Amino acid sequence: MKEIDTDVLIIGSGLVGLVAAHSLSSLKLQITIIDKKNIFEPKLFYNDTRTVAVSEGSKQFLEKMSLWNYLKPYSEPINSIKVFDRSSKNKILFKNKIKNQSLGYVIENKKFSQILSNKLKVLKSISTIFGQSVSKIILDQKRAVAYLKNYK
Repeated sequence: MKEIDTDVLIIGSGLVGLVAAHSLSSLKLQITIIDKKNIFEPKLFYNDTRTVAVSEGSKQFLEKMSLWNYLKPYSEPINSIKVFDRSSKNKILFKNKIKNQSLGYVIENKKFSQILSNKLKVLKSISTIFGQSVSKIILDQKRAVAYLKNYK
């Protein structure tokens, strides 16, 4: 069994895992991402038609991590939100009244993931393990041990 010494182990390379890796990399920690799929495989994202809503606060966080300028061209601002509860009579309307800000932004998952994974390639503090899944995690007072298995 191969032992991996890392400060942070991130299981999964979805948007949350990738943003966490980017954020933690600024703390000079050694980070390892484990995933069943290879996020550097170009064809991986083609069939993902989902979108994600990014709040204004999350956008500001992404700006601090120097990622927003890469995401911005693929984002669409949210200027109003209509919430209906079973009929149009029961509704709540949110409208943005702050100039030069939006309620949030909508971005295609595939663009978001591609940009994050491309930026991840140049970060020396982040390593990746693909084709593996975690079968068990054991915690004690000083460390955590994750047991991996090949994913088929």
